[in-house]
Amino acid sequence: MMMAQNATDGKLGKLLSAATDLFDYVRRAAEDGKAIHDVEEGVWQQMLQMGHEAVGQFLEYQGDGDLGEALNMPDGHDVKRLEELHLRCYQSIFGEFQIPRAVYGTREGQIIEFVPLDVRLQLPESEFSYEFPCGVPPINFR
Repeated sequence: MMMAQNATDGKLGKLLSAATDLFDYVRRAAEDGKAIHDVEEGVWQQMLQMGHEAVGQFLEYQGDGDLGEALNMPDGHDVKRLEELHLRCYQSIFGEFQIPRAVYGTREGQIIEFVPLDVRLQLPESEFSYEFPCGVPPINFR
C-alpha cells in the first residue's frame, strides 16, 4: 500500500508542478510583452498536458476491471475472464490513452461478451471521447 501511496504522491506532485509551470509561463509572458494570441496558445498547450496527466491518473485509479475468474451473465450463461488484458485505445480531448482491461468471454479469439471497465466508465462505442463534437478531434496546435 505504501508503494501505491508513493505513486499517487508522485502523480500529485506532477500536477502541482505543471500548475506552477503554468503560473510561471504567464508571469514570464507578461514580463516579456508577448502577444495575447501567443499566450493563449502556450496556456492551451500546458492545459492539455495537465489534462492528460489528470485523466491518466484517473484511469490508473480504475484498475483493469477484473471481477474474478468467472461471471454469470444476466441471461444465465457463464463467461470466464480471458487470460490476457486487452488494450483499448481511447482518444480523450487531452490526448490518447491505452487502457488495459480484463475482458470476459468463452475463449480467446471468440467474441468478447463483457468488459466491466468499459461499462463502469461508460466508454463510447468508438475510440473517441463523447467530448469530441461529431467524433472529430480538436485542432492540435503543434
